Amino acid sequence: MIEGYISHISPGRLRLKFPSAKGEEKFFSSFLDNIKHAEYFKNIKVNPTTGSILIEHEKTTEEVIGILKDIPFVKIRKYEENPSKKISQSLSKSFSHLNKIIKKISSGKVDLKSTVLLFLLISALYQIARGNLSSIPWYTALFYINSLISKE
Repeated sequence: MIEGYISHISPGRLRLKFPSAKGEEKFFSSFLDNIKHAEYFKNIKVNPTTGSILIEHEKTTEEVIGILKDIPFVKIRKYEENPSKKISQSLSKSFSHLNKIIKKISSGKVDLKSTVLLFLLISALYQIARGNLSSIPWYTALFYINSLISKE
C-alpha cells in the first residue's frame, strides 16, 4: 500500500503527494486507471518525478476523497495530517513564542530578529578577528545580516 497525503485543497482542485512513489511510473498509471471512471474529474495531471497528482473536479472535496479512498493500493491522509505541515507550524509557534519572551525581557526594545542579527554580527567579527577570512561563517553571517536589514 502506497501512502500519500493531500497537500493542497482549493475549490475545484486537489493536490496529492506520494513521496514514497516518486519516479514510479507504474504506480501513477495504476492510479489513473482506478479513477478515470469518475466523470466529474475535469483534468488529472500526474507528475511521477515529484510524486504529485493534481485533480481538477466539479464535486465537493469530500466526494473526491471518497472516490480516492476506494483505490485499494492507496492510503491517503487528510490535509491537516501532512507531517511537514505540522513541523513547520510547530517551528513557527516556537519562534513566535521565543520572540514574545525576548520582547518581554527587553521591555519591547529587542525582538528575535534583532537578537539573531546581533549574534550574526558578533560571529562575523569574531571570525574576522581570528583571521578566518576564507572561512564560510563570517561572510555567511554578513550575508544574512544584509538580508535581514534590507527587508526592513
